[in-house]
Amino acid sequence: MIGSLFSSLIGVNILAYAMVVLRPKIYKTTVYKPMLLNIRLSIMPLFVLMVTGTVFVILHAINTYNGEFTVVWWTALVVAVIGLLLWLLLLPNAGYLITELNFNHREQDRVEVPLWYDIVGVLALALSGVMNMCFNVFIIQFMIAALMLDLSGSVSFLFDWISWITMAILMILSSFGIYLGRNLRLNSWDVKHPIQFIRKLGEHYKNKDTVKNCALYVLFHTLFFVVFYYATVGVVLKELIATITL
Repeated sequence: MIGSLFSSLIGVNILAYAMVVLRPKIYKTTVYKPMLLNIRLSIMPLFVLMVTGTVFVILHAINTYNGEFTVVWWTALVVAVIGLLLWLLLLPNAGYLITELNFNHREQDRVEVPLWYDIVGVLALALSGVMNMCFNVFIIQFMIAALMLDLSGSVSFLFDWISWITMAILMILSSFGIYLGRNLRLNSWDVKHPIQFIRKLGEHYKNKDTVKNCALYVLFHTLFFVVFYYATVGVVLKELIATITL
């Protein structure tokens, strides 16, 4: 199950990247570099999550083997906290590719590229972004399930609700991050300048219509992500947990 899901994830990312790279070679136009950058940024959260998880598991295993080395355990905990915070900050970049559906790149073409090519290309980009974000959330939910199984030996009804609420919260935060990226041109690394970051937010939300537009943007993007997640990745997660608990 996970193998098929991961293979699909790799496949759609390769397709999206290939169509961006091949576009100028086939139609003799210029490459649209922002798309390539956004693809790399979309993959970054998953990379951070996998590195964090790997380091944590290694340190946890060392601590389990040598129980007296409490420093190792605290190091593992610090790595997990910092890694997850960085991951959360980068997570909106995963789904940001959905905004490429605006076809802005066609305005920079020197020659006319067939519309059908760009339709398939931007759909592949958008789908890769949605799947990247869903797979990130899937890993978090699975990690929570594994932790609950380790502590109690079963996944309770309460955990099931907490798990799905956590998923919804992550989708909401990601949708809001996508809004900030697309409409305010803010990036994850802008938090390094918190005063400027907050000032820009304050100026943006002075207008009530802006608040309404943001709320609707976040709402409908979240609903889209949640429905897609539940119908695809969520099904795999439920079957996987059911298999483990047998």
